[in-house]
Amino acid sequence: MHALHNIHATLAPGAIVVDTQPVSARPQVASDGVSLGSLDMRAWLDTIQAVDERVAETIRIGLYELQHESRFAVIDTFDDGPECAEIVDGWRGTRVPHGVSTRLAATTSQVTVRQEIRLRLFRREPRFSRGEASVRLASRRRESGYRQPDPVSAAPARTSPLS
Repeated sequence: MHALHNIHATLAPGAIVVDTQPVSARPQVASDGVSLGSLDMRAWLDTIQAVDERVAETIRIGLYELQHESRFAVIDTFDDGPECAEIVDGWRGTRVPHGVSTRLAATTSQVTVRQEIRLRLFRREPRFSRGEASVRLASRRRESGYRQPDPVSAAPARTSPLS
């Protein structure tokens, strides 16, 4: 959430923040209109869920207001299967199942990956400075019973190298 506070502090009141994220759990991979299978992006969706929780908190404390949300499809096109496999392998939270990997390795024609993308527009709320937002967050945490872990009791016990 620190980054969202920093962004808020640099934006003019009323400014719009654009957020786009792929949100397909299993985007389809195809070549010449024939399905090669689907990617496994469930781990990526766990990341998106964690981000969404932080964004929701910034909305609750008044930093941003959601203005618009929509979804649309984006089709990534690759020259061939090996290029697709190489690039997709670098996508965070994405796994290429073995069968899809095998089919990609043998595909010499263009390959497409169809993903659902979420677009959100947030308006920077002018009501709170960063310090005021932090105070408001702390107040909401107290109201909800949230307790920050005690760093001393949460730390592992240290032993002396001489014992």
